[in-house]
Amino acid sequence: MKLFNHFIKKERLYYLNYIFFALVLAFAYSAGLIFLVINSFRGFYRNLETLWISILSVFVLSISDNYYQVFKDSCKHIVAIFLGGVASVASISIVGRSIWPNVFINTVFFFICTGLFLTSNFFSFLHAKNMFITYYFMVWLIHIPSPIGDYFYSPVPQLKFLSVACISLGVCMFTCLILRYSFATDLFQQTSNQILRQSSSFLKVLGKDLNLLIIKSINSDRNDYSIEEEEFYNRIRSNLFNDIPIEQPVCNRLLAKEKKSTLDDLQFIYYEYSRLLNRLGCVLKQSKKEVWSKDLFIHLDNLQILFERNHKKLYALRFGLCEDFPNEICKRILPLLPYIETLIKECNYIFCVMSKQLSLRFTHDSNNKIFQNWFNQFHNNLYHDIDRPINETNVNLHHNQQQQQQQHNQNQNHQQKDNEKEEEKIELDSSTSSNSSSISTNFNNYKGLNSILNENKDNFRINSMEWYQLEINKSFETIDKTVLKMQEIQSRILDVNFLTDLNYRDIVSRVSFFIRGFEKFSVEQKTLSSQVFLLAYHLSLTRQYPQEVKILFGAIGGIKNYFTNYKENKLKKQLDLKKELEAFPPNVRVKFTNKERIKRLIDYIIFKRILFNWLFALKYSLASSILAVAVYELTIHSRFIFFRNMEWIPIIFIVASAPVTGAIGNQTVLRLIGTIFGGFMGYAALVLMCLPSTRVAQAFIFIGFSFFTIALSFMIVKQQPFERLVIYIVFGYSVVTQFQYQTWTHQIIPTLLRICHICIGIIFVAIVGYILPYYDYRQLEKNLYQLPFGIIKTFTFLMSFSFIDSSINQSNNNNNSEEDTTDFSNDISGNNNLSDDDNDDLSSQTNNSLNSSNDSNYLAVWKNDNIIPNISKQGLSFQQYRLLLSKVYIELRTNFPIQRTLLLDAQFELTFRRNKYERIEHIFFSIQQLHNIFGALDFIVSESNQISLQCIGSTVKDKLFSLLVELNVTSQYLYNLASFEKDRFRVEQKKPIDRDNSLLICNDLINTIRTKIGTCNLCILKIQHLNAIIFILNQFITQYNLVFNLLYDFIERVNIKKIKTNNYNITKPNEVQNLEDINYHCVVGEDIKDVKNYQILKILK
Repeated sequence: MKLFNHFIKKERLYYLNYIFFALVLAFAYSAGLIFLVINSFRGFYRNLETLWISILSVFVLSISDNYYQVFKDSCKHIVAIFLGGVASVASISIVGRSIWPNVFINTVFFFICTGLFLTSNFFSFLHAKNMFITYYFMVWLIHIPSPIGDYFYSPVPQLKFLSVACISLGVCMFTCLILRYSFATDLFQQTSNQILRQSSSFLKVLGKDLNLLIIKSINSDRNDYSIEEEEFYNRIRSNLFNDIPIEQPVCNRLLAKEKKSTLDDLQFIYYEYSRLLNRLGCVLKQSKKEVWSKDLFIHLDNLQILFERNHKKLYALRFGLCEDFPNEICKRILPLLPYIETLIKECNYIFCVMSKQLSLRFTHDSNNKIFQNWFNQFHNNLYHDIDRPINETNVNLHHNQQQQQQQHNQNQNHQQKDNEKEEEKIELDSSTSSNSSSISTNFNNYKGLNSILNENKDNFRINSMEWYQLEINKSFETIDKTVLKMQEIQSRILDVNFLTDLNYRDIVSRVSFFIRGFEKFSVEQKTLSSQVFLLAYHLSLTRQYPQEVKILFGAIGGIKNYFTNYKENKLKKQLDLKKELEAFPPNVRVKFTNKERIKRLIDYIIFKRILFNWLFALKYSLASSILAVAVYELTIHSRFIFFRNMEWIPIIFIVASAPVTGAIGNQTVLRLIGTIFGGFMGYAALVLMCLPSTRVAQAFIFIGFSFFTIALSFMIVKQQPFERLVIYIVFGYSVVTQFQYQTWTHQIIPTLLRICHICIGIIFVAIVGYILPYYDYRQLEKNLYQLPFGIIKTFTFLMSFSFIDSSINQSNNNNNSEEDTTDFSNDISGNNNLSDDDNDDLSSQTNNSLNSSNDSNYLAVWKNDNIIPNISKQGLSFQQYRLLLSKVYIELRTNFPIQRTLLLDAQFELTFRRNKYERIEHIFFSIQQLHNIFGALDFIVSESNQISLQCIGSTVKDKLFSLLVELNVTSQYLYNLASFEKDRFRVEQKKPIDRDNSLLICNDLINTIRTKIGTCNLCILKIQHLNAIIFILNQFITQYNLVFNLLYDFIERVNIKKIKTNNYNITKPNEVQNLEDINYHCVVGEDIKDVKNYQILKILK
């Protein structure tokens, strides 16, 4: 990996962000140095205390990117230091200055608190480290003789060290206030703006890729082309090569080079989009804490879902151009290229205008009070009628079922009476209406917004935000006309005979997938544009008030609202509790006796908290105690110069140790390099500081050079896998400079000794880590066998809802509601795993039942099987289904950045086992490709006419159910492999699954669907849409078959252990911070996520 790869292909905003965060860290560190250069503070605080002010400030700001997070983390550090001080007072008060009793208390205290903090939802292990350092500092470093006696210990040192944390909080807040540090809502706005820019860039490169594909496929075989087609071909060719006349062989070489460059650009942009979505999810969670901006929450939630869906759509568009087209296909789609270019041009314009709206480059028309009044009224209604996200265990599944059934029957009757031309219009309208209702009823505001804008279009100021929104509406009108024109051309050039031709049906499916996908993507940006405009308009109305002022008014308003509306708020809480109690399905409530409660409490505290990661806790506590007593004895009984200031060895060990440290050898080398670099930069600062003769000039040079060093260091390591290296640079710099600042000297021997002590602490971390070591590649191997299970579960949910009419099951469920409720409760409380015997029984039961064409047999299997998720059997509305599927897909996608980080560490861990690493890498990217293809499948299926899909699904339901059974059984088998406690896979006394038959079943299913297409009298658009679904479904099953074969072949080459990970409290996507931006192994609290802890396994059960 290149050192400065994050500066490649980045926008100017990225450079500004790097510089800004570097200035923030440097400013905070320099502000902390004031307490060192001023004599009164330097005389009051010890060296370690003044040093810890700057280091703690860098700790907090380096892992927090918004105002609220900085304040929260600083307060947590204060609480942790207070707890460490209390523990130290208690320890000394009980055993006095006795060495071995203090060692015992130190070991027990570290062991218990390590487990508690690792599993805490409030603290992270980084906060625990500050508590441990406080305890070590007070018990082992401060030796103050007491005239009263050894058993009395003054709490004054603890209070002084606690004041250090309070000063650090003040330094952080002062830094954020002076440099106008961003709030979470501001970061959400910035990240959304970057996503819009990436979307625009992706479309530009995609258009170039399409032109390259056409030119490469047509090549020189154009003898039967018309004059217009030839002119259009030459125009594309000249645009690609800048009007340079070149020969065909040279053109072919340039095409190959441009094609590779284009694919790299598409991959980079798609990865950037994914990284920004991860950041967006983290920022959204933090935004919810800023209650003074609660009016924006509904807009933020909607935008996140829309951006997530666009992410799938963009990949789907790129996936349709993965291979070359034959000449016959190119000739037929060549007339569509001008219209595709029009769509790309209009979409690019829309994304650019939305980006400028969101960055507030445009201001609202303050003179138009009519629109402002409409917006205020609309926003109030929107806020009070907000449609809450679905709770996975409390969805009202029987909401308006009769109304949905009546509407379903009406739609069927209406569909049967329409002719072919009207069917085409219904197909287009249904796709857009499905999109607008698929997220929330709040997204149906496009027509209302459009109408009020058109009514006042003559009154808006030119270049205002409203005026540009009208320009966007004109672009959408152009898109609508272009899509209708494209459909007319397709009906003429892609006739039914050609679409069903056996020679071209596979390639036609891929062409249909791209064209239909691009049409839908262009039309569906209306919802996104309306949401962006509403958020930008809201921000523009309140932009004159800084966030700091909003905090003040929000706090005053919150206190006032608490007392004035106390009774109403209390009644609202009671109503919400009542709704939760009456929700369907009911929550499982089990009554326990007092003895059982005590037993469960003990089991939770001891086994699930304290002993959660007992191996690391034991190594950490023993090593810390051994280092503490060794350094204490050497300091007391030896005068050798090397043994002076050795207290930095246990301090560095406490700071650098982490529960999960993959590639520890590589990280140790990087930490040593950072420490040495920081130490010698500190020595350079001391040399420069001694050049002037006055103390004031020396202080200015010292602070100025410190500012330069910290800023430069952070800019070098920002967004690299070793980003946390800045902590060790700061340690090396601070230890060297701040302990020699008081003497106004620059001696090389103390400098080298202090650097050596820090390096010894880092090496000791590596030594302890290699005792019963943890390897990231082992956890990655385990996760590789569990990842396909979540994807297949989500795929089953998608297909069962889209292709199988749930009204059939509703009637059956209504007759047995009580039984269903009991079964659902038992399913939730039961275990999700299936053994191999269960898999075989399930397969045989399903196959026997499906041999009969009787619907009652099918319904029996549908009800009793463990394949179809229970929640999809209860009759979800389309809105609930889309919300739930979006939530599950977000959780699936956020898992892959963690696996990429594990893969990076595995590359260093398997340096001498290159073949194994390459196999793991190939399997991981194959699974990632499977996930991406599922996103494309979700896009093309969810945006289809659900009634048409269910009509097709009713004719092939047996084969579809067989496919789902095969996929779930094989993925469950892979999932169970990673759950065995033995080192080797348990294959004795079990009948293993040795092959995946899903590809054969899928081919049979596809052939059946194509037969139905040939016999049914369907319109061109419906045939084209079904071809698109067939194409992406075949690609998904083919990729899954590849993944299964790779994992099955990998069984005999890997030992999968039941690894204890430290992610007990990390089960939500919002706990995953921006993992592509940081090396999360160096930040305690961001631990590896085991796939089995994902909520998807509980949602889609």
